[in-house]
Amino acid sequence: MRVTAYCPCTVCCGRFAEGRTANGYVIKHGDHFAAAPRKYPFGTEIIVPKYNGDKPIKVIDRGGSIKGNRLDVFLPSHTLAAKWGVKYIDVKVRTIRQIN
Repeated sequence: MRVTAYCPCTVCCGRFAEGRTANGYVIKHGDHFAAAPRKYPFGTEIIVPKYNGDKPIKVIDRGGSIKGNRLDVFLPSHTLAAKWGVKYIDVKVRTIRQIN
């Protein structure tokens, strides 16, 4: 998967830089989560090697350019997000079943 990083700044999030994710979660210090395409429902757990100590993170955000085989991981600053760059990583995805 193509994994990039973003932070809550206006460079990364544009007019959506309000400190809130697409599912309404208010971002807190120390958070680790992902923005993923709609094919991954909110709550889907993903393990991204070398992010969050290889512990699962949840999909709680979306992004206009996150389509296909892409994922964005959240980092607290623009400097750290830029340093992450673009990585092509084998991630583990555990999708959740939606109960109707």
